[in-house]
Amino acid sequence: MDITIVGAGPRGIAVLGRLLVWQHHDASRPLTVTLVDEFPVGGHVWRTDQSHLLIMNTPAQQLTVFADASVQMAGPQRLTGPDLASWATTETARTFIQQHDYRHQTAFLNDVAHLGSDDYAPRALFGVYLQWALASMTANLPANFQLIQKQATVTEVKRATDGHWLLRATAEQRPADRLILTTGHYLSEPTPEQQHFTEFARAHDAVYVPQQFPGDTDFSAIQPGEPVIIRGVGLSFYDYVTLLTSGRGGTFHRGANGLLSYQSSDKEPQIIAGSRRGFPYYPKGTNQKRYG
Repeated sequence: MDITIVGAGPRGIAVLGRLLVWQHHDASRPLTVTLVDEFPVGGHVWRTDQSHLLIMNTPAQQLTVFADASVQMAGPQRLTGPDLASWATTETARTFIQQHDYRHQTAFLNDVAHLGSDDYAPRALFGVYLQWALASMTANLPANFQLIQKQATVTEVKRATDGHWLLRATAEQRPADRLILTTGHYLSEPTPEQQHFTEFARAHDAVYVPQQFPGDTDFSAIQPGEPVIIRGVGLSFYDYVTLLTSGRGGTFHRGANGLLSYQSSDKEPQIIAGSRRGFPYYPKGTNQKRYG
């Protein structure tokens, strides 16, 4: 049996974990699993080289790719492991980070030393956790199991006449008995309005940033004090404000009254934000709930 998983993010890794458990339970038939993603393990959203300032919107203790006893599922025993917060407290986490040449290695080591269970971790750190999780899951492969990892872009999927799947990934076509799509977040084609904005910006030597993952955004062309319009005040709004303020050297300071004040770096642009609602959504503050 040949199974291809398209997407090496949290969902793809969790699915791979279940396949490993089943193969450990019954290894009578050979199983080959191919894990394909355009980006390294962790996928696009959780890239380890993105800005360390971009954080998750779920507390660290509620993030995991392992299933504990509270999860009702069919099949054999579970592949257990720590959540992000618990993993961060282990020497294993520190050693794993030190063994890899991460762009934010020093920051990651500081993260795992101070990450609390209710803290919001950097997205890049979750990418490190996902890479460790996959390495941990595959450290002892079951019998008759082969794992193939490919960093490639799947551009076409079609069903063959014999019922198999054919995938085209970076000029290579490969068959699969079963296909599992775990692509998670993805980008859609530009709308006519977005295409118009792009053309307008090009014609007037302006900067237009289309809808994309904030970790992919390059704001280097935006000059200090330059007016910047942010359309929409949802999740990405906070990311963009962070990149345009703290990302340019601005800092927060807590006063004697407990309130935060912002110290400008004088490198920020003038931010003009708007949306149909006209005001930002409430941010998540202190976590008061537990999973379950």
